[in-house]
Amino acid sequence: MSKTDMFIEDPTMVGDSTLLERARRGDEQAIHQLMTICRADVRRIAFSECDNPSDAEDAAQESLLVMHRRIGALRTLQAFPSWIFVVIRHECRRLMRRQRRWGELDEVSEPGETTAHDSSNTNLDVASAIAALDALDRQLVIHCHIEKCRVDESAIKLGLSTAAAKSRLQRARQVLRRYLHDYSSHAVQ
Repeated sequence: MSKTDMFIEDPTMVGDSTLLERARRGDEQAIHQLMTICRADVRRIAFSECDNPSDAEDAAQESLLVMHRRIGALRTLQAFPSWIFVVIRHECRRLMRRQRRWGELDEVSEPGETTAHDSSNTNLDVASAIAALDALDRQLVIHCHIEKCRVDESAIKLGLSTAAAKSRLQRARQVLRRYLHDYSSHAVQ
């Protein structure tokens, strides 16, 4: 059985095409009812697609939010199972890319080797690095990486275009990496 078939086997999902249609047309009550019905299945798929439980929970929540926001864009009701599966898979992959970009802070070091990440001051190091950023870049990093907002949402909050926010966020990440790398190099010496 494929992962998308789990929706098809649930008679409350496919059997009630009026619920899907009402949700697609923007009926908030139908959207919430649909989210309630799908929540367990969305979580199960996220747990099978993501590398760790924390990412799976985040992906499930983000997928449900996407479903809430974008259900109206669904062209046919029959596409719902595969559409929500693609949304979940996309969210899992996005989280994995983010994790790879930022790297793991709890890297395993060689025996006897000490790094800034080994110390209990890691949070202070990161906070100092973020504080060193330009005010707008600092707000953008906090929105995207601490408050877990999407870049487009952060751009709107900060009065930027999405392209400008992405560009500024990329530069801020580079500054943070250099700052933390330089700091850890000095800490090792």
